[in-house]
Amino acid sequence: MREVSSRAAAEHRSLKDVVSEALALGLGRASGRLPEWNCTTHAFGAVQADYTKAWTLIDDLEADLVAEKLEKRL
Repeated sequence: MREVSSRAAAEHRSLKDVVSEALALGLGRASGRLPEWNCTTHAFGAVQADYTKAWTLIDDLEADLVAEKLEKRL
């Protein structure tokens, strides 16, 4: 740490910049840029979800849970 802080003072740079540069060099990224990463996409076809049925199912499940909770209170 002393070496890093003395280097920062000698070069009139911030400690953060010197540490970042040292980390980049240590990780093999002397240029400071990460290699571009691309995510491959896949076509799965048209969406076949019916959201109205999902909301109906959610409402039914919620009603069942409320009824179960009320039964436990009695």
